[in-house]
Amino acid sequence: MKKTVDAHRKDVTFTMGNWVYVKLRPYRQSSVSGHKYHKLGKRYFGPYKIVERVGSVAYKLALSESSKIHHVFHYSLLKTHFEPIH
Repeated sequence: MKKTVDAHRKDVTFTMGNWVYVKLRPYRQSSVSGHKYHKLGKRYFGPYKIVERVGSVAYKLALSESSKIHHVFHYSLLKTHFEPIH
């Protein structure tokens, strides 16, 4: 069972200064999304800058001042932001 579970896991590390998207539940965390109706809303918000690494799997992000959620997220809720190719 461990072998099967480990086959789907990924070892992701982010460095300070990288930009990432945060996976949120917009119907619960409306201070970030800013929309009234969330059924067809976005799932990933951002990009936000990584400020520091907290522990081995958590990262502190630079969220806006108006957001009313905690600024530390597990790495499974983060997705790397890639710059567009010109």
